[in-house]
Amino acid sequence: MATANELRADLNGPGNVALVIDALKFWNLAAKPSQLLEAHKSRSEPNSQAIFQEIRNVAIELANDHSRFDLALSLTKACQQIFADLPRAGEQLTEDENTLNDRIVTSKIDPLATTINKLDDDLQTLAADLRKYGFGKNATGVANRRSRPLIPPLSQSR
Repeated sequence: MATANELRADLNGPGNVALVIDALKFWNLAAKPSQLLEAHKSRSEPNSQAIFQEIRNVAIELANDHSRFDLALSLTKACQQIFADLPRAGEQLTEDENTLNDRIVTSKIDPLATTINKLDDDLQTLAADLRKYGFGKNATGVANRRSRPLIPPLSQSR
């Protein structure tokens, strides 16, 4: 699908996701009768299934490769309406939407968690250095880096 490839090539292009969604809606007008007929037979219309998979793959790429959960979620929500008549699509898209919502929340917390983990690692290292070498001229590692700026002012204050 040309529009999906354009989106892959330029994620931040003006309205690229909207263009994909509009193209899908327009295409769906023509495909709807075939989708309904196949759905009545408990089957997916092959062309619709192929396009659905392609767009779903684009949404997965946006989330996994580019951390663009917002764009992936927009595509996923639009696909829920557009591909509602494909037997398995609704189930997959609901699962995708839940995963994307979880990842959106997690992506906001990740930087804080990383900072806390790094701080905890620094504190563990600092504590070990202090136990071993103290906080003065003999300090090494993190303790040395933390004590170096303090030693001259402390020496002058005596």
